[in-house]
Amino acid sequence: VTSASFPLPTLGPRLQALAQSLHAPDGDGFAVISGLDTTRFSTEENMIVYLGICAHIGSERGKSLARSRNSRQMVVPLDKRHGIHTNSALPFHNDMGCELLCLQYREIAQKGGATSVSSAAAIFADLEESFPKELATLMSEDWPVQLSAKPARFARLPLIAKHNGRVIISVDPGRLGLHPATAALRGGDCMLSEDQLRALSTLAQLADEHAVSIAARPGDMLFINNFALLHKRDAYTDADTRRHLVRLWLRNPELSWEIPDNMKEPWKAAYGSLEGTFGYFLMPADDCYQIVPEKEYKLPRYCSGSAAWLMEE
Repeated sequence: VTSASFPLPTLGPRLQALAQSLHAPDGDGFAVISGLDTTRFSTEENMIVYLGICAHIGSERGKSLARSRNSRQMVVPLDKRHGIHTNSALPFHNDMGCELLCLQYREIAQKGGATSVSSAAAIFADLEESFPKELATLMSEDWPVQLSAKPARFARLPLIAKHNGRVIISVDPGRLGLHPATAALRGGDCMLSEDQLRALSTLAQLADEHAVSIAARPGDMLFINNFALLHKRDAYTDADTRRHLVRLWLRNPELSWEIPDNMKEPWKAAYGSLEGTFGYFLMPADDCYQIVPEKEYKLPRYCSGSAAWLMEE
């Protein structure tokens, strides 16, 4: 599905303007498209409509198309699932490597489950003014981001940078340091230091202070500049209808922000240049994603992070 195969002569120009605002250095960094009645369409048609609208905002799709929900059909215990497949709260984080994060709300929870965003630029300004030591720690190229389980491999990356006048952030607390399932396989050289733990705590505190909660209804599409904003999810309770989101990673090559070289490894994995090296769920080789029937959710051998990250062997 592309903008050419899914033409939108009236809405298309407005979506292109929305893409520009998402990438603007002084913009909000997020937008919501409302008004789509998903009950009018089948599951397959809803996916086509979603991909078609997204294609006018970003022409390239990353290696992650996933559902975020706690399905009744999932028999894997909650504590063994990826974060997006539980109803627990997820802390402020980025989908590491993603440029534009897109979430379509197919159903909302009976209670809770709100998505909030927080500005990296606002957090950076507070760090610069009041927490310079923590800022230096966050900008240091010494954060162990785990890439694989056996053997345990890490990349040393910064979590925040100032590049071409823009604040760029890329952090998922669940990916830092040793994964609990493999902690015995490697020594303490990849454990977080006290300074790093303090910096993460300060980052989380400031993210909460600048948080903006986004109200959503079924059918809404939320677009987030993933390098400009952190996002989190509140815990939620389901009833007859169950919270169900469809996640997509997009990229607009004409408007894309330049990424510092020392933050590019997850970005390359997300958009295909280094397939598999960063451990994300990859689309199949033929770029097909099974919509109906939905694939069985199986017990992951190793998982970490807030954004449904799966480690390699």
